[in-house]
Amino acid sequence: MSALYLIRHGQAGNRNDYDRLSELGHEQSQLLGKHLATQGVSLSAIYCGELRRQRETAANVIEQMQYGGVRMPQLQVDPRWNEFDLSEVYSKIGPQVAATNENFQKEFKEMMATWDDPGARFHRGHTDLDFVVVRSWIEATFPYDGESFADFTSRVQEGLMDLTKHAEDGHVAVFTSATPMGIAVATALEMPLYKS
Repeated sequence: MSALYLIRHGQAGNRNDYDRLSELGHEQSQLLGKHLATQGVSLSAIYCGELRRQRETAANVIEQMQYGGVRMPQLQVDPRWNEFDLSEVYSKIGPQVAATNENFQKEFKEMMATWDDPGARFHRGHTDLDFVVVRSWIEATFPYDGESFADFTSRVQEGLMDLTKHAEDGHVAVFTSATPMGIAVATALEMPLYKS
């Protein structure tokens, strides 16, 4: 594999409808496709996770590259490149954190009360709540019957290792999300995945 392009999906929707691209996200991915085409990038394999925002990003990039005259291989959907399910992590770990942390409980209630307001501050950008919940998930602080951080890491690393079959084929693109990208890069550079 000459080069691996790890491409994060474009801007997604609000938290209450996150698994789709926003209007800006569609524009971002179309511009990326045009840019890659003008740079003469050719790909021997293209992968994406199965999440809608990842597939929409891939489709926009592929369409623009084809429009720019680039021959494209068939898109392959691989769920190993899916992001972890933050909504599920929140729904199962958030209440447990709230029961032990009064400040978190107050912020958590405010977030839930404004969930349907697209202008609410919780919809764009990360919050302290996110860091607390995700850290609790990573460190397995509370009981959780969903995908663990260890299992999530393993599946992304398996997806990454599977790409070595393209080692002699040329460039490969993977349309994914931020956390799988971080795990893939840390794995390739032999860096720790998490520091407490």
